[in-house]
Amino acid sequence: MNKSNSFTGQKSESRKLKVLNIIAYIFLIAILAVIFIAILI
Repeated sequence: MNKSNSFTGQKSESRKLKVLNIIAYIFLIAILAVIFIAILI
């Protein structure tokens, strides 16, 4: 196994995970905001 090759693969994957985490946080905040507004109305 090539060490540098697996390392670059991990790097790009971690970047993808970071983006997915940001999207997940935005989704969670949006859902919580909708629930909050629904309770207020």
